[in-house]
Amino acid sequence: NKLQQVWLPEKSYTPGSWGYVGGHVFSMKGNTLQKAGTNKNILGTGYDPIYATQRVGLDDFKLDVPDGKYQVTLLFAELLSNKEREALAYNLSNAAQKDETVHRSFDVFINGQKVLEGLGDDNYLEPERAFSVRYTIDVINGKGIDVGFKPIKGESILNGVQVKRIF
Repeated sequence: NKLQQVWLPEKSYTPGSWGYVGGHVFSMKGNTLQKAGTNKNILGTGYDPIYATQRVGLDDFKLDVPDGKYQVTLLFAELLSNKEREALAYNLSNAAQKDETVHRSFDVFINGQKVLEGLGDDNYLEPERAFSVRYTIDVINGKGIDVGFKPIKGESILNGVQVKRIF
């Protein structure tokens, strides 16, 4: 791929490993051909497949990694919007598509420290647009990395996590 990286599908957290805690897989309502994610064009990125799937309503994303310095990048995209899209040739229902409008806002924490406050549709979560943030953190005392989500309005979302050990 263009990034020269391998992206792994999500999995449930188990001690000694990594994964999500809570939530459910995003799926488009009424889409019987695609069970998870979306087929929408996600703006602001050339890597739509990374942003086209999402965990909704999660509590945490945990990584049991060795002590050290890490770069953690969180990837988000609001996949629901009230934009009407024309029917596509491969859409067998032949009807225009329109999602429900969603309003969400949530805080994000890394190892207990708030890193994003009130992330939502009234600031950085624009419909069908990629948004990512990167943090450098020190992992100490064998605690690993815990990305926590606290909903304020609606449900929290996460499209992807990238973790690189710096040293």
